[in-house]
Amino acid sequence: MESKISDDVPIIGMEFESLDAVIEFYNTYTRRVGFDWRNRSSKKNADGVVCYVMLVCNQEDRAESKVDETRKTYPKGPTWCKARMIAFSDVGSSWIVRVVKLKHCHDLDCTNMRLLRRNKVISMQKLLNHARGPDSLSFQEKNVRNFIDLDRRSIEKGGDGKAMMDYFRPMKERDIRFYYDIDYNEECQIIRIFFPNPRSIASYQYFGDVVSFDTIYITNKYDMSFATFVGVNHREQSVLLGCGLLNFEEKASFVWLFNF
Repeated sequence: MESKISDDVPIIGMEFESLDAVIEFYNTYTRRVGFDWRNRSSKKNADGVVCYVMLVCNQEDRAESKVDETRKTYPKGPTWCKARMIAFSDVGSSWIVRVVKLKHCHDLDCTNMRLLRRNKVISMQKLLNHARGPDSLSFQEKNVRNFIDLDRRSIEKGGDGKAMMDYFRPMKERDIRFYYDIDYNEECQIIRIFFPNPRSIASYQYFGDVVSFDTIYITNKYDMSFATFVGVNHREQSVLLGCGLLNFEEKASFVWLFNF
């Protein structure tokens, strides 16, 4: 079926000053019309500079299914869509559109285009554009990143905190000697974790006379201190007696951790 036509529809002879401009134009067009696209092929000249690009509908080479469409829960449309745009560029010159095919063999839907991977790009600049300038925002980029990290640690919202719980529980079921404890704040966000494995617990019983405690390691993702309890065995080798994660290096965190 034919795509919707507007003033910005691709036509043969259109000229662009760069490859980025070509891609940006086609991406904007496909979002408005209602289909996803991909870079089918490109070629470079003798200097290694891209001089040819073919942008096609994402359903251009979708494999044929042998299952009857009437038996599928979500039937697929026709395959081998021929919609595309091809552009060339001579050395040091602008990009010229040489081939344009607008006809699709499947339905177009622009309502869900924002959900496509290439369009799900979140940046501080987009927030600033929507807010009409930085002065209209009551927060900084750092605040946004901190909020996202806190949300990921939340147990209730199915973030990384829940993933950790899903990892610890089966380990506890397989070995009752495995121990872990997690402390949360009022928003169900993880602030402290302690998880010695069975081997560490056994090592502490034999080599726990002298213990070294250190929080020098900082995890990159959440800026939480990685706390380690280290002892020395009968062969004068360092052994891990336990470890934990601390959101803040403060008295309350250390008291909570040392109580174990």
